[in-house]
Amino acid sequence: ENPILPSGPTTPSLAPSAKFLAQLSQSYESISKVEVWTNPSNGPDEYITDIGVVSGNIISDFTAKYSRQTSDLLVFDPLGNLTPKAITSLLAPNGHELRLYRGVVFPNGGYELAPVGVLGISISQLIQAAKTGWATTLQCYDRSRRIDRAGFLAPFQVAAGATGAQAILAILAVQAAWLNASQVIIDSSTNLH
Repeated sequence: ENPILPSGPTTPSLAPSAKFLAQLSQSYESISKVEVWTNPSNGPDEYITDIGVVSGNIISDFTAKYSRQTSDLLVFDPLGNLTPKAITSLLAPNGHELRLYRGVVFPNGGYELAPVGVLGISISQLIQAAKTGWATTLQCYDRSRRIDRAGFLAPFQVAAGATGAQAILAILAVQAAWLNASQVIIDSSTNLH
């Protein structure tokens, strides 16, 4: 039986548990959760609500300009409550982000969710689904797209002697002041020279 996921913000660990990884090699029931957050330019991220995504794809391509994006996330909205009506609407491309999670239901009960990505809504398109009424499809990209589009407004110089990780964090502090530095994970084993 699929557990009822609690509504509200999820706080999963960044690394899945051994139990989670072991379950992946066996037959399992999968679950997913999608949360909508706002990311104000001068404050912490704020949880808004959960939404039900029926289908779609998440593409991870670390050779692409933006490493993660979605392809046609389908949100059923038969009553039109989520349908964007203005730029400030929940699913309009106005700075709201989706936090996506994928998980497993364990055979003896319980579940675990793992983060899949934090993606900003880029395109929101209303469609009419054949049997279920109205739906919205979403095209989303990871935060690197927002950082890329910000551009440098003034010359920037990395401090002499800074490590690669320190340089990245310094650049993000200027280019993406809205980004919570505690959410940035830098693989220190990567040679940044």
